[in-house]
This record gives sequence, C-alpha cells and structure tokens, in this order.
Amino acid sequence: MIQGLRMQRATRRTRRAFTLVELMVVIAIIGLLATVVTVNVIGQMEGANVAKVKADMKAMKDAMKLFKVHMGYWPNGIQDLMQAPGNRASRWKGPYLDEQPKDPWGGDYIVEPGNPPKIVTLGADGSQGGEGEARDLDSETINQEEE
Repeated sequence: MIQGLRMQRATRRTRRAFTLVELMVVIAIIGLLATVVTVNVIGQMEGANVAKVKADMKAMKDAMKLFKVHMGYWPNGIQDLMQAPGNRASRWKGPYLDEQPKDPWGGDYIVEPGNPPKIVTLGADGSQGGEGEARDLDSETINQEEE
C-alpha cells in the first residue's frame, strides 16, 4: 500500500510538465501557421493597394469630367481641380477635389494631358517601370488589372 502511494506520487511528478518534444512540435505548428497567415496577408495587401488606386482614379476622373462641363476644357493638372485657374475663373464651380490624393505608397498621382487626361501612379518604387507592387498603373489600363 505504501509502495503504491509512492508510485502514484512519482507518476504525478513526471507528468506535471510538457516534454521538450511536445514543446518543439507546438512551436513548429505555430511557426507554420504564422508563415501561412503572413503570406496570405501580403498577397491581399497588393490587391488592396490596386483597389485604392482604382477608387482614387475614378474619383479624379469624375472630378475632371465635372471640371470640363463647367470650364469647357480638360484640367491641366490636379491643381486645377482644387484652385480656380487664371482663365475663366468665373465659370469655375470647384473645388472638385478637397485635397490632392496620394497613392497607397505615398506618392502623387501624375496627370498627363490628353482627351481625356491620363492619370498615372508610379507604384511602390516611385519610378517608371517595374513589376509587382512597383509597376506603374494608369487610368487607361487599370480596369484590365487582375485582382
């Protein structure tokens, strides 16, 4: 009987903690899950950035169309949408934009003259060309982008 109690106490002492192998398995599983989540989040970030660029470009194109209706010509740049240009200021009904929008990477959108003007962002790297997050996006081809 006394020997049985000693065995029970000894058994209890050995099962109070996790073994090193059990801890390593749990840490490996947590690391694997963290890797999968990180990869998925990074992939979604690019899609979110493209969606923001699309929304910004749509807002700027709508503002430019309204400017053209009021002024009779396309704006020369984003500043024309926020401040009355020197010519025909009496026809200006703006501001058409409250502030100059920034692309998701903190850069300014570029307006290239045309009929209608083309809106461009230089992507994450802020310079022409590039691939992935660094690629240039413009208002003429943005809707052809795959999300």
